[in-house]
Amino acid sequence: MRRTTARWTAGLGAAATIGALTVATTHQAQAGAQPPTAATAATPAADLAAADFLAGDELPPHAVSDWYAGEVTPGLPDAPLACVDGLVPAAGAAHRDYGTELDASARQIVVRTADATAAADLAAALESAAAGCAADWLRGEAGAVAGWDDLGAVDAGDGGRAFAVHTAPPEAGTNIAVHGVGRAGTTVTLVSWGQLGGLSDAPANAFAQTLATAIDRLG
Repeated sequence: MRRTTARWTAGLGAAATIGALTVATTHQAQAGAQPPTAATAATPAADLAAADFLAGDELPPHAVSDWYAGEVTPGLPDAPLACVDGLVPAAGAAHRDYGTELDASARQIVVRTADATAAADLAAALESAAAGCAADWLRGEAGAVAGWDDLGAVDAGDGGRAFAVHTAPPEAGTNIAVHGVGRAGTTVTLVSWGQLGGLSDAPANAFAQTLATAIDRLG
């Protein structure tokens, strides 16, 4: 499902924007997405390890560079999270960053929640924020161009979905990102990939396989 207009043309965040754009607060107010409450507080993430996360070679292949994977780190990244900032609980979370020698980067966040209901609520909030990401970003960027694609569902675990988000600030390069959300039982994952480019550069099929692998790891 492609959603575009004259100024909504192609998905959010290349390497520089995966951890830099804070737009989820606006979308949360408009779309009704709510972060987990104290009643659904997550469990500690001490048991999350590299085996729970993607390996570098399980990301969509890069044309000229191998992927390298960072360490699995408890909690959330220090920088704001593109599209979903404020929605992901730090308790029960761990993350891993990935990079290439050129313009592509990626990140995976895994969150263990208190129960399946909390996990389903979190996954729904993240999907809603990702779907509204381009519109929210565009509201604060006069003269910019942005847009999104719903890349569809992923059949793994209790389900997943991916969205491509493109942004083009005025007089700057164009960025394409793909954000995938998945759940298995009480655990949710968010996988974000980005590089320079437009919607046509989104690796839809390869990312679907990546997201399915990530969800299967949640076990």
